[in-house]
Amino acid sequence: MITIVCDFYQLHKVEISSDVVVINSIQDYIPLRQQLRRILDEETRDYTVYVQHRVIARWLVDLTSYEPHIVRWNQPMEMQVQTR
Repeated sequence: MITIVCDFYQLHKVEISSDVVVINSIQDYIPLRQQLRRILDEETRDYTVYVQHRVIARWLVDLTSYEPHIVRWNQPMEMQVQTR
């Protein structure tokens, strides 16, 4: 499962590992997407992404089309996404 945490105010103390990343610049977007694709293909690995950039969070909105057991979002109310 992929967990995406919108952490725009950097409130979480994050210990980065091979399964936990922090994304805070536009330059991180393409490598993140490539990694997410690999994780989705594997289907056996848990991965957590702390997104600290609002634009990148918007660019990841298409991931809301996945079932919650595949991609889970933890986002502030102002970022709640309409999935219609």
